[in-house]
Amino acid sequence: MAAASSDGHRFLELRPVTEGDGWDAEALLKAISSATPLPRGEDPALEKAELRRRGWRDPRGLLAYSKDGPYKDLYIYFDAADRSSPVNVAASKAFRCYGLDGKQGVIDWEAIRGPCVLLRGEPPKMTSFTTGKMETMDFPYHPLITPQELVDTLLFFKGRDAHKVALKRDAARAMRDVPRNHPMWGAAGPNPGGVGFYMSPAGSRPADKVVGKDALACATCGKPNSIACGLKKCSACKSAWYCGLDCQRQDFPRHKKECKALAAAAAATEKETKEKAAKQEAEEEDAALRAEARAMGTAIGTAAAEAMRAEAEAAGLSPREMFGPALLQALAAMREMGL
Repeated sequence: MAAASSDGHRFLELRPVTEGDGWDAEALLKAISSATPLPRGEDPALEKAELRRRGWRDPRGLLAYSKDGPYKDLYIYFDAADRSSPVNVAASKAFRCYGLDGKQGVIDWEAIRGPCVLLRGEPPKMTSFTTGKMETMDFPYHPLITPQELVDTLLFFKGRDAHKVALKRDAARAMRDVPRNHPMWGAAGPNPGGVGFYMSPAGSRPADKVVGKDALACATCGKPNSIACGLKKCSACKSAWYCGLDCQRQDFPRHKKECKALAAAAAATEKETKEKAAKQEAEEEDAALRAEARAMGTAIGTAAAEAMRAEAEAAGLSPREMFGPALLQALAAMREMGL
């Protein structure tokens, strides 16, 4: 085993929880230990060769996100040929972001059995829309992982679809420096005229969500919703967003000064929106009634005109000569009705 560190470990081993609740925090913590280091380098084949030397038959890698990772910061190894060891329930759920060896577009593995070994990957390189060059993204890099951080990550994904979380974070990362006049943004850009999407082999995400719901940030810690995956808004003003109760309580001394005013403004906006909707509904209903009246009036008017013409011809007069004053009054009434 590698020497322990109060700040964490370069490599961690996560074993299956074989007794009781596989999601119990204390049980998960006990199932985590420092792992014997793997040879580091650009070639994962060296790490896989070392795992084979330790008895693994088919070491395979997975890319995944930690609880607060803005990039795919976790790399996980497990023995894909293991069919007899207990299922590593928490690992199988939390690390189900992509396919084997980072393949996108398909989850081509069923479950992790037995132990898995984790390490933190460095921030990725991407072509910058600003410079056009391949650059390392400026995310903080903390190579050591603590057992508690891993437990927090596992529990974060317990009730979430890891693949959907990964797609949301992929989109936020990939579009972070894309100019807003780029066609990729579509209607979310400054010149609406289409629906923009983030597209990848793993899936797509509408651009308006990337800059809308995903970009909302916690008023206390600044964590975006693409990371938090579940910000909650203040129930009073419905304007401030928080990761949870801890952040909301921490921000309350500051927020309470503005909450009342924001709540009043939100109520006024909501009232105005409802009034506009009611007015529009009334206008649409009135227009429908007028259209129906026009159709009915046209049918009645045609029949009446034929009867008036026949009666005037029998008297040897024109319709205007015989019915002039009454006809003018009827036409005026119809104009007032909008017919």
